[in-house]
Amino acid sequence: MGQEGWSGFSGTPGCENFFLMTATPSEDSPLAGAETLTAALAGRSADFETVHTEPGDTAVILYTSGTTGRPKGAELSHSNVMLNVLTCHKLFGEVEHDVHLIALPLFHSFGQVTQMNAGLASGRRWFCCRASTPCPPWP
Repeated sequence: MGQEGWSGFSGTPGCENFFLMTATPSEDSPLAGAETLTAALAGRSADFETVHTEPGDTAVILYTSGTTGRPKGAELSHSNVMLNVLTCHKLFGEVEHDVHLIALPLFHSFGQVTQMNAGLASGRRWFCCRASTPCPPWP
């Protein structure tokens, strides 16, 4: 998957940054020329200034698998992501002791919005399962 992202990045004029997230943060990049997120953040302060954004600005680009044609990036705005999170809270409710078990990949729209973002927005604990290992025991 990283190779496909790197190819798209390399072939798209105007793209300035590409950071590869490896399965193990300490891994070197398997793609020549692609910097890992861990390497990019090494030695940087945890303090930073925020950047002002508008509700219609792009918050995330999710890449589709191309089931209806060619793979492509789908832009979601900040307001779109926030509305999805609020809809999750309305549909599923919020319980103080909720724990989110994230079994879907976070590059998947449902895994990212419904499981990760909704859990983070409500301050809940969550556990991620790797596809190659069994999920942890339920707390």
